[in-house]
Amino acid sequence: LIVVQDPVVRNASTAAVKHGGRAEAELVVPQLVTILNDAAMDDYGSCEQQELARTSTLDVLCHLCGVPDSEGSPYLDFALATAVFGLASDSDRSHLVRKRSFEIISRLCHTTTMLQELVDRGIAVAALSAISALLPATREHADVSCPIAAATVEHCASVLLLIAASPVERDRLVEAHPEVIGLLVAVLERGSQEAAAEAAGALWNLAATLAIGERIGCTPGVIPALTRTLAPSNCLTARLQAVGALRNLAIVDANKYRIIAARATEALVQICCDRAALLGDSGVETVLPPANGQQSSITGSRRSRGGRGGGRGRARAQQAAEASAAPRNLGSLASAEYTQLTIKAGATLRILASLPQVQVECGSGPLLAALVRLAHLDPDASVVRQACGIILALSFCPGNRSNLIQAGAIPALLAQLGPMAAMAHHAHGESCLVSCAGALWNFASKNASEWTGTDLARGIAMLVRLLDSPRIEVVSRAAGALRCLAAQEPNRGLIVAWRGLPKLLRCIAQGQAIAQCLGTLYLIATSSDFANRRAILSSGALPVLAVVMRTREDENLQFAVSTLAALSGVASLDMADCVSRSDLFRLLHWSKGANAAAVRHDAARIAQILTWSQLPHAHDQPTSPCSPALDRLPLQ
Repeated sequence: LIVVQDPVVRNASTAAVKHGGRAEAELVVPQLVTILNDAAMDDYGSCEQQELARTSTLDVLCHLCGVPDSEGSPYLDFALATAVFGLASDSDRSHLVRKRSFEIISRLCHTTTMLQELVDRGIAVAALSAISALLPATREHADVSCPIAAATVEHCASVLLLIAASPVERDRLVEAHPEVIGLLVAVLERGSQEAAAEAAGALWNLAATLAIGERIGCTPGVIPALTRTLAPSNCLTARLQAVGALRNLAIVDANKYRIIAARATEALVQICCDRAALLGDSGVETVLPPANGQQSSITGSRRSRGGRGGGRGRARAQQAAEASAAPRNLGSLASAEYTQLTIKAGATLRILASLPQVQVECGSGPLLAALVRLAHLDPDASVVRQACGIILALSFCPGNRSNLIQAGAIPALLAQLGPMAAMAHHAHGESCLVSCAGALWNFASKNASEWTGTDLARGIAMLVRLLDSPRIEVVSRAAGALRCLAAQEPNRGLIVAWRGLPKLLRCIAQGQAIAQCLGTLYLIATSSDFANRRAILSSGALPVLAVVMRTREDENLQFAVSTLAALSGVASLDMADCVSRSDLFRLLHWSKGANAAAVRHDAARIAQILTWSQLPHAHDQPTSPCSPALDRLPLQ
């Protein structure tokens, strides 16, 4: 009855078949495929009646291919793929028939076996041909003059997106059809908003392969077109797919400069600033709903495949629900999709900020204050992670460090160290810990005088805590920050008070961040406060330093000898049990490295203070009861 002439009967029958459910669909689809047969169409009368039967049948099939849990269903078989592929690849068919056929194909392509079958049949060629023939001259024509043709272009771009999601198929697609990149750019510029979103998603997936990313970057007009797609006037889906494509393209060094030349950084900065403007001052999100930062409505609507890509296309039902709450063209700033847009924009900025010119450019605008707000107040862990990463990248520029500190970057980073340390086993937590500790190291290296008293007390406590991290990247950055802060006398007492000495010695014994830890110990050993120097001795530093002095020949040797020399005045008897005469004789004649003179000088200071006549008879070996354990310390 779905192919009869009576519109009332046809519409009622169509609605009933559509809502029959999956079990009924397994029985209905084979009959619908039979109707699509050209031979069977002779039973439906005139050409007009046959066209009506085809469109009604395709309409029902399109619905059945999109029901929940339909992917991989038995009724989505090769017979259906064959029937709709024949209609889609036939340029003589009407726009409506081809539109429905490509829409069904785009849904079939979510199944791996179907994707492979359709690619082997040549669906990429059919999609590219349809785009070339139907793409309008301007976007205004796409939205007004021929909406059916515009929708067909959208579905064809969706097919290309899904082909590009497969690492193997994307390589074959670009090699066999190099014109695909140029056509996708044309869809970005002239297609409908929905078609532009699909084209940007296809470029996102294609750029997941570095070689293809280089090829895309060299294609004229690609990066400027993606940059224009980031404008707030475009739909949110298109903006998200475009920023994802830019993120993958930015991994290639040559593309970084092309992205900068296209002024994409301005659009990326604006996205982050818009997000930061929504955050309340109290740290409680007043506009944004709670979000987990893991998946957007796009990626959640379709099964994701592929590498770093993953833009998925049209999630019509979910987008319609969002549109009822917030106007789509106004950005839908309160949606989970906009959260993903902010995350991808931050990831792209983080990559670009490795270039000095981007560091300078971003440091002179409103981005610094926005990043601090995002790092401090945003409820989404992924947004916070990207904000901290950008702060780290920008802090390598000397001119940005003071501005970031004035904007409140140190309290914002310290506020994240506690929660992130608790989830250090999670990838987001590890990455954020590395970024926070690295930025604090940069702030401490040249700008320690700008830290407030509260920041110093809290910062040293958190940095000492980070020395317990299982990741060497976190430990080395925390130890480096402590070494810089220890250059100021009051901070040395704070490190001792927060029980940092045992952790520094443990890191040295385990071979972690030896230079930074030894440098911190040396500064504390030269403290004017006698209690700090005694604290080093009571922490068991002498045996560890003696082992370093005996086994190292790099800059760490000088740190160890200088620390022992600084402590020799208050620990001569204890040092006599740990330092052998042969080690001192070796160092008194040391000639390796640029610091050889300093090593000889400090060794002479130690020899002067020690009373050799009181040393044990076997001078060449340590006689401390713990000497066997010292010899087994895992110092490399």
